[in-house]
Amino acid sequence: MSDNTLKIWAGNAANGVPCSAYLTGLTSKSGNAKTGPLIMQISMMADRVPTVRYDDVKVSPDGEPVLDDAGRPIWFNLDCHEAVCKGCRFRPDLAHYCPYCGKKNEPGPATCDFCGKTLGVCYVNRAKGQGAAYLYNICKPVTPWPEVEAAMKRAVDRMGMKLFRFGAFGNCTMLGEEFIERCGGTALSLGMKVVGYVADWMFYPKDHIASKYCLASCGLDPEDKKRELAHSLGWRTFRAKLENEKKRKGESICTHEQKGIQCADCAKCGGRSGDIVVTLHR
Repeated sequence: MSDNTLKIWAGNAANGVPCSAYLTGLTSKSGNAKTGPLIMQISMMADRVPTVRYDDVKVSPDGEPVLDDAGRPIWFNLDCHEAVCKGCRFRPDLAHYCPYCGKKNEPGPATCDFCGKTLGVCYVNRAKGQGAAYLYNICKPVTPWPEVEAAMKRAVDRMGMKLFRFGAFGNCTMLGEEFIERCGGTALSLGMKVVGYVADWMFYPKDHIASKYCLASCGLDPEDKKRELAHSLGWRTFRAKLENEKKRKGESICTHEQKGIQCADCAKCGGRSGDIVVTLHR
């Protein structure tokens, strides 16, 4: 097992699907120019290598999509899909706004009905041997929590690690409040700052524990309805905007976009730091 990555949790997600959680970045600094070095929490289904797509459509023997009573494609293993990616705007089984033209598409199309650009592309690297797939293959047993704490402390002492990120892949909320508080509380006790993004925030009661550490991911949110709802539930928000769009009242532009400051030196994407907006990456 790699000392840089530990499997820290195994159990059933909120919807009953077996999942695992990992920490990575414990002995090797990330080369990501935007984030800088940080410890990242990742979750995935326990019984499916994440190189397998979670968004496959059911097909008939002749290769045509199987449709429901409303004429929409039926998505394969949706319960498993939601164990990791519930609420994410990159899920093609949900109605979503095109990141290129900003217009709303109904569930299902691989391309925007208005501008023809490709939709539903997850930004996490799930290629074989990379990212989440790599973690799945190298980390089998769960590491006892005292050893996890010790590994996090070594990262702080030896590498000057300053930042802990929830949800580099998957929603931490699906793993339960105890898991979130254990990870976030430990990071804070070691002098680290905590950030994260949650896509399924709208499914939880007001002032969920994750809102202490994470921002509510609101996508493009052209009518500002998601952001308004998130505020009513006790969340600060993270939103993408189009290139010609201005920031909204109460938002701050990502400091990396504005000044080139890395996430490790900023940490404003924590749950109590205010609303953040970033120009959409295409």
